[in-house]
Amino acid sequence: MAFILSRIVDAETANQIAQFLDEELALLEPGDRIRADLTVRDKPKELLVITPATKIDDIDAVETFSATYEWLLQFRSFCRPSGGFQVLKGFPSSSTPMIQSPASVTQR
Repeated sequence: MAFILSRIVDAETANQIAQFLDEELALLEPGDRIRADLTVRDKPKELLVITPATKIDDIDAVETFSATYEWLLQFRSFCRPSGGFQVLKGFPSSSTPMIQSPASVTQR
């Protein structure tokens, strides 16, 4: 399977991400979500419905791209013991990035 984009996050950087998330999570509360512009909201994410009539200006990217407190907790818990990981994007069936820990990444 060919990947268009691949980035390695080494163990030191994964630990730095976890440390950063420790500091940010201390400022948030369960149920909060941090948006693309780094503002914090305590309301659920607005449902985005895209139809053939949807125009790009109808999409609020700041609202669309956000992470919940709970997701950030999970990601922090993944980063610290991961030993590093690889982010893969551009595989044929989806544009969603895939994150793999080193144990699941085969060397070529």
